[in-house]
Amino acid sequence: MAMNGYHDDREGEEQRGLEDMIKLDVLDERTILENLQARYRHDLIYTYCGSILVSVNPYHMFNIYGLDMVKRYEGQPIGSLPP
Repeated sequence: MAMNGYHDDREGEEQRGLEDMIKLDVLDERTILENLQARYRHDLIYTYCGSILVSVNPYHMFNIYGLDMVKRYEGQPIGSLPP
């Protein structure tokens, strides 16, 4: 395990954070906040923690809420698509 609590040492995941925090070796306040911060820096405002979806409000609009996105996620099992 890396010092930052990530299970994998892949540089990309450490830079962008994990999509599902359940994959963190250490699930404590520090590693959760570090993961959310890493994702936020890349405008990845949604993150899973198992079946829970965590959102960090960026206080600006994203063009991701159209009908096409709703249809893409509709009926899909949690975790089968990125958060």
